[in-house]
Amino acid sequence: MNETHIHLLITHLPIIGTALGAFVLIHGLWRKSNSTFIAAYNILILSALGAGIAYITGEGAEESVEHLQRFSERVIEEHAESAEVSLIALIVIGFIAAIGVFATLKNLSLARPLAWIVLITTFIGFAPGSPDRLFRWTDQAYRNWHQSSPDG
Repeated sequence: MNETHIHLLITHLPIIGTALGAFVLIHGLWRKSNSTFIAAYNILILSALGAGIAYITGEGAEESVEHLQRFSERVIEEHAESAEVSLIALIVIGFIAAIGVFATLKNLSLARPLAWIVLITTFIGFAPGSPDRLFRWTDQAYRNWHQSSPDG
């Protein structure tokens, strides 16, 4: 298994994990459940780690596809720029979620407000437009592949 395989396997974890973490956090806020906060924070922290792995393996994945006819340098660069923005957002979210774990486990008074901060940060980090940039690359890559394939 090489970096391309790892990149392809891990690349959707941050996107799906962040959405799942936000939904679990909303449920925790609704139910006022510290254990649900911890679960949501752990999902968000894992998503941040996944974003880091996806970003680190992205260069190797780029090198393995950049010579293929169906991938344009422009599309790959757009994907890399979107990945960088998402990585920064997820690092911030993961860091605040780690603080949230500590605050919740220690029963600090700022545990519930911190949950709201994490949720708002998650929505800001993946505001409308951010997912569009990520999925636009996938759509463009599929179209390029489909048009250049013998069956397409």
